[in-house]
Amino acid sequence: MSSYLIWGIGIVYLYVAIEQISKGNVALGVSFVGYFIGNIGLGLVAK
Repeated sequence: MSSYLIWGIGIVYLYVAIEQISKGNVALGVSFVGYFIGNIGLGLVAK
């Protein structure tokens, strides 16, 4: 899998996390922050 695709999906997860937290749905926002952090690790491995 392309590292650009992994980073792109990570950015989408971060956007969704910020949107959910701003709407008051903190639990789902924190979940998407976790997905974003996981994609950071995947992106670093896929160099």
